[in-house]
Amino acid sequence: MNERDLFKEIAERSSDEIFVTDSEGVVLYVNEKCEQNYGLPAEAFTHKNIKDLETDLFYPSATLEVIRRKRPVEIMQKTTWGKRLFVKSRPVFDKEGKLIRIISYARDLTDMTLLMKRIDVLEKQLRDNQNQQFTMEIHDVVSQSEIMKGILKASLRVARTNTNILICGETGVGKNMLARKIHSLSDRSKNAFNELNCASLPHSVLDKELFGNPESGLSGLVERTNGGTLHLDEISEMPLELQSKLLYLIEDNRINQKKVDIRYIASTHQDIEKAVKDGRFRNDLYYRLNVIPFEIPPLRDRREDIIPLVQMFLKRFNDEYNRVIKLSPLVLNALYEYEWAGNVRELENLIQRLIITSDSSEITMDQLPANVKVGAISSSGTLPDKVEHLERQLIVEAYDQCNSSYKVAERLGISQSTAMRKIQKYITY
Repeated sequence: MNERDLFKEIAERSSDEIFVTDSEGVVLYVNEKCEQNYGLPAEAFTHKNIKDLETDLFYPSATLEVIRRKRPVEIMQKTTWGKRLFVKSRPVFDKEGKLIRIISYARDLTDMTLLMKRIDVLEKQLRDNQNQQFTMEIHDVVSQSEIMKGILKASLRVARTNTNILICGETGVGKNMLARKIHSLSDRSKNAFNELNCASLPHSVLDKELFGNPESGLSGLVERTNGGTLHLDEISEMPLELQSKLLYLIEDNRINQKKVDIRYIASTHQDIEKAVKDGRFRNDLYYRLNVIPFEIPPLRDRREDIIPLVQMFLKRFNDEYNRVIKLSPLVLNALYEYEWAGNVRELENLIQRLIITSDSSEITMDQLPANVKVGAISSSGTLPDKVEHLERQLIVEAYDQCNSSYKVAERLGISQSTAMRKIQKYITY
């Protein structure tokens, strides 16, 4: 392989864009990386003058600055494809000191720029939450999203009524918490609040637990809740026979010939309307319970709530375990991006685990579970893109805290030479 072919082989394998022009700015060579930055094949650039390409494809031009100044130039450049590039252009002189070539190297910083913007937003949310600005809170029900603010406002209005309530939403979104808060804000707050998970008990046990056993003189949960609030969780799992008994109880307000005064709150993570259509849930009972409906959206659909919730759980578990631990900005970003299939409950459990197990004052990316780190990466892009995205986060965070390639290597379990190479790739230009 001759030198020219060797140069081309190396240039085409480069992760950076490479631009070579003559002393007048006429393009002599570009590598294939240009296509990703500008949306045009490399052939579209050759033999064109940089002056003709500037503005139409990118701005400003580092090459033109080198021609004008006759010295190296480093600038930030924006392309018409929305890319943000860090460009280094270097002049090449002949033996007489005459400019003959300009070689430019460009690295795409779009992802890093977006990440830093996201971190700024997350840190601002933290400050706002700490100052209790724009945040609604009912004890430990926290929200910053407009949809949850609406739910909390509505719950405040209906709490002091006696109407029945149906709360729907995925597992872990906070249905039980909302039920308890509605009771605590109601005129029944000094009386009993009882909960029963209809999916957790066999049919016969559920019957006795709820309605009691008159023959043996045992009272059920209904009698013990008289004057208070009864929360029936996973109501859609209640057998049809017991649904009939519950409907009669709600309509007649009597059990075992005794008058009862109960406010009913039902909840489910199932599609209860589909259960009605399929004949698995009585439509008359559904309408009796669904007087005031609440639909709590999953956490992934109200990401504005994630950081306030993180802050709340951090404070709670720091206080509980006598710790003073914070989260790094990149960890905050990972938590913000993660899908949270288990919703608020999953987030709460994760923060508690991190507080208990951490041996440092700051939680960093390497302490997060693998599923959270991987789940925080965008679902778009190829596998190498996703791996590189995660690697960049880990290297940037480690170097920011360690400021030494040796310490980065030790922390991430890689060799010092590998650490140095990754630092040069993602940080040093």
